[in-house]
Amino acid sequence: MTDITPSLIEFINNNITSDTNKLLLSAKKSGFDFDINFAIDQILCRKQIKDKLPEWYANKEIIIPSRISAEQCSSEYTARYKSTLVAGDSLCDLTGGMGVDCYYLSRDISKAIYIERFADYCDVARHNFKVLNADNIEVRNGDSREILNSIERIDTFYIDPARRSDVNKRLFALDECEPDIVGMKDELLNKSRRVIVKVSPMADIDMSVNLLPETIAVEVISVKNECKEVIFILERSIQDYTTNTSAKNEIKINCINFISADTKESFLFSIGKQQELFI
Repeated sequence: MTDITPSLIEFINNNITSDTNKLLLSAKKSGFDFDINFAIDQILCRKQIKDKLPEWYANKEIIIPSRISAEQCSSEYTARYKSTLVAGDSLCDLTGGMGVDCYYLSRDISKAIYIERFADYCDVARHNFKVLNADNIEVRNGDSREILNSIERIDTFYIDPARRSDVNKRLFALDECEPDIVGMKDELLNKSRRVIVKVSPMADIDMSVNLLPETIAVEVISVKNECKEVIFILERSIQDYTTNTSAKNEIKINCINFISADTKESFLFSIGKQQELFI
């Protein structure tokens, strides 16, 4: 990762509204102590997150690892809401990425582990968590399946499997994503109270439930009437979620629509696991 110098941060923030094409041409004539192409990318990334992540955008020291991460990361609306789904006081994000979910999901707990296989993303995450004062998050670089072996117990696992193939084809089926949550779920459930899985909004919920029979609830999260995320909550036992023993064969479907940061609509219902699910 490019060294994050005061002059780099100053350049990014002083030119946040500039035409990046003109800026690149003129900047090449000047000498800088940073990579000008990286700085231009940061300006473009910050424009991408202005409305999506207003808290991060307002922090002038935040660095974005890539434009695709800015495009694919959770919004502040959805990440804040998902923090209410965490069980217990410790969290492990198995697919750290840009770190948005890990940051918001860990704000009210004592310990969090961020795992990411790309070293540059880990460097950026360490920097961002530091400037965000998120000193309860430990960053680990490596394959989540290998690091998982060193974790004895955690209250909540969070996983957002990659939904693009090696040829950049979008994937919607849960068993086609990476890492393989279907193959990992038994180990995750043995080591935790709860597993939270983010799936594609285009995923077939009925098929996903068949692959993840430990599902106790599905959260369908929309922002201004556009479905952004579908979240599956898995538990080995339903005791932490409901005291109703008749719910063993039911799934709670909670539909949330954020009209604004302070206003949301919701619709909650239950449906039998053996029935077809339509959202």
